[in-house]
Amino acid sequence: MRVLQHERGAETAARMVARPIRKLTPKVDSTGPIGVTLVSPRYLYLAQEAVSRFRKCTGLDVVILWSEAEPAFAAKLNLDLLVARRPMVFFDVDLWLLRPVDFGPLAKSDRWCAVPDPCAPNPETFCGRDSIREGWDPATYFNSGLFACDLSRAEIRQVFADARAQLDRVHAGTVPLPADVTDQYYLNWAVQRQAGLLKPLGLEMNFFHVAIEHGGVRNIPVPLTGLHAAGVPAELKLQALREQAKVLGPAERGRCS
Repeated sequence: MRVLQHERGAETAARMVARPIRKLTPKVDSTGPIGVTLVSPRYLYLAQEAVSRFRKCTGLDVVILWSEAEPAFAAKLNLDLLVARRPMVFFDVDLWLLRPVDFGPLAKSDRWCAVPDPCAPNPETFCGRDSIREGWDPATYFNSGLFACDLSRAEIRQVFADARAQLDRVHAGTVPLPADVTDQYYLNWAVQRQAGLLKPLGLEMNFFHVAIEHGGVRNIPVPLTGLHAAGVPAELKLQALREQAKVLGPAERGRCS
């Protein structure tokens, strides 16, 4: 295990500390899609509800990866090394699915399917500053809290390899430290290297409330499919999800059974 330290001393992350909590028997064939999430000690209390909702809303089994390191974001850059080569849907453990969704067509496609981050056009946000510095179209900058892709495809595995290589360059000091030091910058950096790889999804798939304050979102796309507690302090995420789901979730008949 190699532990990396940002030069500014704000974050530490282990490159290869994530592991499955337990081996699961897939409910689908070995080449079918599967859900994947990453859990660390600080966010463990969120896992049961998020995983339960994902299973009910998608019918997919879930591989839960455990990381002892905090923060655990760098482990997400190793998904191609930790998960079998098959279609997958990754979701952050602070993201709730609120209604049924079929991820099969997205996970089995040849694209990287994710929701453009509505905060990216704002030059004062982390993702906005990185987009400006890198020369990216803000409309192509995605939020990494939910994405679907097929790990059996070489171009998808290359995304993770490129992201890890960029992380190494940052830690070596050969390229500047990004504004967003989490996995989101590195995955965006890697996807941007392959023109046309991103398939943008609608905001209803991954909505987070800070998009209203920092992203200029004026209309919440209700009913939501995915509700994300991005930007909420770790200890308040579960409370925020419960309160927001009551208001923004679908009516009873549209919920996951």
